[in-house]
Amino acid sequence: GLIPEKIDFINEVSYALRVICTSGDTSYPEYPDRWYRKTEDSAIAVYGNYAEDLFRIKAKGILRIRNLFGNDEYKFETVEVESEDFNALNKNFRLATTFRL
Repeated sequence: GLIPEKIDFINEVSYALRVICTSGDTSYPEYPDRWYRKTEDSAIAVYGNYAEDLFRIKAKGILRIRNLFGNDEYKFETVEVESEDFNALNKNFRLATTFRL
């Protein structure tokens, strides 16, 4: 399995500890203490996984089952991008990862 690693996020990644649903009900999501630092109202991510690692797992599993990947090998190409260009896509990634079949 994939084990989260400590990531120095560029921007804080945080989640509310108390969520009010559209139905008006209140939900209290759980965030494991070993992966998140908690404040009074937020869980702040300290550990996580990179997109490339998550994709590798999906490509070997559900994406292959759904015939989105055959027996062809794929390779990753990691390229650096300017943070202001990439900001629109995701503020927390330092690198954009693309793949080719």
